[in-house]
This record gives sequence, C-alpha cells and structure tokens, in this order.
Amino acid sequence: MDQPLLSMVTFIPAFAAFVLLMVARGEDAAAQLVCKRVAMFTTIATFLVSLLILAQFDAQNTNFQMVCKRIYDSFSIVRDPYVRGIHGFRPSSFLSVF
Repeated sequence: MDQPLLSMVTFIPAFAAFVLLMVARGEDAAAQLVCKRVAMFTTIATFLVSLLILAQFDAQNTNFQMVCKRIYDSFSIVRDPYVRGIHGFRPSSFLSVF
C-alpha cells in the first residue's frame, strides 16, 4: 500500500524551515513570535503523523511496512525511484520526532 506518512515526517520540518527562511525577517518581537508559532505547529504536526505511524505499525509483520514508492520521470534523466518504508521499530526512533 502506498502511504506517504514517512515522507510527511521527513518533509514537514523541511517545509517549515523553508517557510521560516522566507517569512521570518528581522529580530523584532513579531518575527520571533512567528518563528515560535511555526515551530510549535510543525512539532505538533510531525508528532501527530508519527502517532499515526505508530498506530498502523504491526510488530508481528516482518516485511517492510508503510512503503511509499514513487518514480519521478520529469526530474531526472535516469528513472530513479523514491522508496521509503519501515522494517522495524525502536522507541528511540519514535522519540526522535521531538
């Protein structure tokens, strides 16, 4: 099944960093407030997606789970696939979203 949850956990913080680079200008109180709010929203969103991943994880299944496969023909000369999946679970990996 093609699920983008793992990609979301990876790219939500990257997208937020890009937003902060474009939006947060200056060192005044308003810019700091925007940075704090974007960072809090990003942390909460990433944590909620990671809870979805934890809820869908089946510890009895030994195959890759939550696999996301994409082939982007328009971005590269060679058809490089983009593949992500979970093979095992470690609590330290789950806690790394903070």
